[in-house]
Amino acid sequence: MEFRILGTLDVIDGQQSVDFSRPKPRALLAMLVVYANQVVSAERLADGLWGELQPPSATNTLQTYVSQLRQALGGERDDGVRIRTQAPGYVLTVDPERIDARRFERLLAEGRRSLEASEPDQAALRLEAALSLWRGPALADFAGETFASLEACRLQELRLAAVEAHAYAELALGRHAELVGRLQILVAEHPLREGLWGQLMLALYRCSRQAEALRSFQTARRYLAEELGIDPGPDLRKLEADILAQAPSLAYKPSTNRQGGVAEAAGTSVTAGPDPARTKPPLRVVVADDHPLFREGVRTVLGADPAMDVVGEVANGVDAVAIVADLQPDVVIMDLHMPALNGIEATRQIVAASPNVGVLILTMFEDDDSVFAAMKAGARGYLLKEGRPDQIVIGVRAVGGGETIFGAPVAKRIMQFFTQPEGRRAMPAFPQLTDRERDVLERVARGANNESIARELYLSHKTIRNHVSNIFAKLHVADRAEAIVRAREAGLGIR
Repeated sequence: MEFRILGTLDVIDGQQSVDFSRPKPRALLAMLVVYANQVVSAERLADGLWGELQPPSATNTLQTYVSQLRQALGGERDDGVRIRTQAPGYVLTVDPERIDARRFERLLAEGRRSLEASEPDQAALRLEAALSLWRGPALADFAGETFASLEACRLQELRLAAVEAHAYAELALGRHAELVGRLQILVAEHPLREGLWGQLMLALYRCSRQAEALRSFQTARRYLAEELGIDPGPDLRKLEADILAQAPSLAYKPSTNRQGGVAEAAGTSVTAGPDPARTKPPLRVVVADDHPLFREGVRTVLGADPAMDVVGEVANGVDAVAIVADLQPDVVIMDLHMPALNGIEATRQIVAASPNVGVLILTMFEDDDSVFAAMKAGARGYLLKEGRPDQIVIGVRAVGGGETIFGAPVAKRIMQFFTQPEGRRAMPAFPQLTDRERDVLERVARGANNESIARELYLSHKTIRNHVSNIFAKLHVADRAEAIVRAREAGLGIR
């Protein structure tokens, strides 16, 4: 018997599909497959089936559904598949190889190991086999269900990691011409994944399409600026510079020995994925949120990225301050409203005691008071929970790298504050700034990024970056967030 969840739930016994048409027993089976070989409590199963609307007979009804599933699966089987009762709930016992998602994860791990061993041909084969198991979005028939959305999100992140790793292997094999079309579709579907943009730029460059490669960089920059208010990362910027300089390192060089390395054959390390040349340790992350399901979701999303390591979770601000003092992580993901100590005060205490720790606010609230209070407390980023999961990864990466990041709705609110009539105030003296620096600061205060400021003032991106650095130094602020707070407190207006 085989269980398939990389698409809709499907159970295959021999050559036939087993019928699970009734919605509740079908959802119960999906939960047991997701947590196969783990005991799932009856309380958790009931919560997944009915949420807060559990009937008085939930326990008895759950037992009935389990009996129906056992009968449909065939009772005691030679292949070892069965549902056992084990306190405090139930467990589906099954060989992991009989679940397509577990086979996918095994093949992905093998593909990554092949890349690390400088065997791109073997990596490509394993990753192709892994990706061929997908029939559509994971657990597609349970979209919106909490139990399914967390696992579906995790598997989707792993799927994208496999896609990027497969492209990485194909670049190392010299298949850049075949990759271009697929990568163009992928960046359209996932415009915030810098790894895919880097792979597309490299593939285009190797196809003697340098101008298109550079246009792809500009498109990626625009997406990142509009969605998150950040510039591309250093790897992507370096790739752009190498393309402009027609660096010899970008040319395809077939690897003729195992010592040559996949990165050498690929010609660059900008492409995201299991790059063995990278030895940078993962970003250590603490999650502070009083909702356990949200903490689990964040852990799931970050856990799919090998560059992220969730080292701690807490449910209130007091514990957040304590665990940061103990673990000294790179990034804290902080909710605003928590018991014992709110996220603003927790952020203030963390930044004061551990200035090297970056705080990323992740909340449902985007009102002016919350945004500016968080920035004044020292938060480096402010994102909304309603955003896409990959924004969390990008936000953690940005804050962990010392950058400031605002989600598009938050940046929009900052700009709205300064463009409303009651927000119009005279430009403060700031005598230490030049006229040009005042112009730049005014636009920073509106929430504009360096690229848009450069366009508006007809200056180069490098010049704007230098102006921003000078402003930070003269105002004695550490980052963009502090600069915006200083500007608002000083009554910065639109000229």
